[in-house]
Amino acid sequence: MTFFSNRKQTIQYTFMRVLIPSLAVTLIVVALLVVLYEKHSAQNKLLISQNSFLSLLDQVLPDDIGNFDSTSAEKLLKALAVNKNIQFIELSDGSGKVIATVGQIDSKQAAPKSRIIKKSTGNGEEKTAGVVHYQLAPANYQKTAVVEIIKAVFLLVILLIVIAIVMLRVYRRNINAPIHRIMDALIENAKGENTVLIDWKSDDEFGTLAAAFNAMQRSLNKNQRFLVESALRYQDLYNKTPALLFSMDTNGVIIDASVYFLRKLGYRKASLIGLTLSEMVCDNFPGKGNEVPDRLVKGGRLANFQTCIRTNTGEKMDVLINTISLRPDSDDETVVTSLCVMTDISKQVHAQDIVFRQAHYDIVTDLPNRFFFSTRFRSLLDTALRVESSVSVIFIDLDRFKWVNDTFGHSVGDALLAEAGTRIKDAVDMKSLVCRFGGDEFIVAVHKSREEVLKSKVAENILRTLADPFRILQHEIHLSASIGIASFPSDGETPDELIGAADTAMYHAKDRGGDACEYYEGDMHERMEKQLHLDSVLRTGIQEERFSLVFQPIVDLNNKSSELFEVLLRFEHPDFPNISPTEFIPLVETTGLIRSIGQFVIRNALLHLHALDNQGDKRYSLTINLSPRQLQDDTFVPFLKNQLQYFKISPKRIILEITENSLMENNVRSEKILEQIRVVGCQIAIDDFGTGFSSLSYLRRFAVDILKIDQAFIQRVPADEADSNLIRGIINMSRELGIAVIAEGVEKKTQYDFLLESGCDMAQGFYFSRPVKPEDIYNNIINF
Repeated sequence: MTFFSNRKQTIQYTFMRVLIPSLAVTLIVVALLVVLYEKHSAQNKLLISQNSFLSLLDQVLPDDIGNFDSTSAEKLLKALAVNKNIQFIELSDGSGKVIATVGQIDSKQAAPKSRIIKKSTGNGEEKTAGVVHYQLAPANYQKTAVVEIIKAVFLLVILLIVIAIVMLRVYRRNINAPIHRIMDALIENAKGENTVLIDWKSDDEFGTLAAAFNAMQRSLNKNQRFLVESALRYQDLYNKTPALLFSMDTNGVIIDASVYFLRKLGYRKASLIGLTLSEMVCDNFPGKGNEVPDRLVKGGRLANFQTCIRTNTGEKMDVLINTISLRPDSDDETVVTSLCVMTDISKQVHAQDIVFRQAHYDIVTDLPNRFFFSTRFRSLLDTALRVESSVSVIFIDLDRFKWVNDTFGHSVGDALLAEAGTRIKDAVDMKSLVCRFGGDEFIVAVHKSREEVLKSKVAENILRTLADPFRILQHEIHLSASIGIASFPSDGETPDELIGAADTAMYHAKDRGGDACEYYEGDMHERMEKQLHLDSVLRTGIQEERFSLVFQPIVDLNNKSSELFEVLLRFEHPDFPNISPTEFIPLVETTGLIRSIGQFVIRNALLHLHALDNQGDKRYSLTINLSPRQLQDDTFVPFLKNQLQYFKISPKRIILEITENSLMENNVRSEKILEQIRVVGCQIAIDDFGTGFSSLSYLRRFAVDILKIDQAFIQRVPADEADSNLIRGIINMSRELGIAVIAEGVEKKTQYDFLLESGCDMAQGFYFSRPVKPEDIYNNIINF
């Protein structure tokens, strides 16, 4: 077995391994058959010899063996023993007496056999004449059989050897020779150096195989020439095409590149070959790491794979890569070479970025716009819902921004919005989403609950940073903001609900006067709905005659008489009983209804004054409050002038009250309107003096005729020494400037006595009279 196991596994060797055992088995089988045959033949010969001996014995022995002498018997037995197969013969008479013996018993052979000799008597009976004891010797026959077997096996071996030699020669000539010819041709062709045809012709299968191989080889030669020509054309096209072509293996290693690729990316071929594509990809872009080679191995190609690469000079280039696997370059079929086509899409990406920013970012502040915020905020809410966290919305509205636009122009307004956006972004953490929601509104989404927002004081930080002066184009502008805050999920579960809640809270902060922050409460919607209902009924109030005027006397402290009345507006509606002007006036100022309502007040005030004039009493004058919005309305002065002329009222009898803050909102336009009012002839009073900026420069600049001291100061005199001194200072200052002083909110005699002692010109309040109806003035039934 060692011999067989160490031999090369050739077809000839396989053939011999089959042939030799087959011949050996045949030899053994035939030898066994010869042995069996010879053995059986020897046994038959021995039996025939025995039968012949017994038959002859019966014939030669006399009838009366007992009378047969020993000498004669011995001669007879020796004659019978001539057969070489008889080893021993002994003759006895009927009584058992031994007559003669020839040979000796061989103890190694079978025991002697006996033959009783019977003879016939005259009366036809048989009697025992004697007994013959004999022993056969088969060894002679066996020796003969062995010799025959040896001869037969020898001849058989010679025959099998001859057959094997003949079969081997036939195999070598008809099988082994063509196989070696074919194999040699295949090996030679596999080297790729030469093309070899099989030199073999026959009518059998090998001849057919050789002819088919030769035909295939001729076809391959033709295809090979075509492939070589194609490769040359491909290489020429690869290097001369103005496209970014390169090749790489499955590890992403670049193994070739076109001339245009090298020139465009600034590489030399020697420095490029061996680089991996991932080394060229910009950080944090698709393709960094092993993504490209992994996708090539799994899918065999990349289609429109977009990424960003760096050129040899460090510049970024947005590219689109398409690849296809070409061919195996080793025995491992998973190893492929990929042809890659890279397209420079930097301009398209830049254009897409511009379009994206235009669609998702505000052009003024460079912050995300409303659309982008809505999309991202919905995603934030989904995440918060999944991980059970909180998100809060901070809604920011800049106070008095319209005044900035109207005073300094839109260029300044835009610059202020951009600065405000930057400040808001800096006031919150980096994870917060800040956007310009529209106009002067900003919105911030923070990953905090209401308690966390309170604790971190995010809103306070925003208010504080917006309160710092803005220096825009050599202008110093002071601004504030109103902020509303709502939290997920307590105040709403959808973007619209949360933004609406924050917006509602912001308006409540604005109702407080601005520069404030309000957290959304559950009843704010009810209050907002009430506000909306109030706005609705206010819009129809003039047509439905729900507005009316009352007049509060202003008393001259020197003669204790009243010829001057402040016109006060009242609104009556069953849904809003006893509503104060401080509740609905800010709303009509916000909604723009103040224009028509202001015109109603002036028209009806002059109407009542005209009625008093028709009674022959032209000593009365009126003070009428103006809204800051009216000081921005270019149609106001023409309307006032028209109404004065229509009712034939002298402008000197009309005093228009304005607040200090209204002068601040747009002093350029306000100054223009006030100058027009001065030209018409009406007087100007500063209402609620002391609660605003109280700047002496405004008193001189706008030629103020009257100062009205706010009731907040009057209520604390004379008990509060500081307020008392302040009021005395205002009165003395006004006297020096030639400005009359009216004290508001006088309700006690001590206050009246203090004002009289301090030299105040006039006063009004419940101490003198509550506001009265026009009929009371007509009927002269006012009592002080």
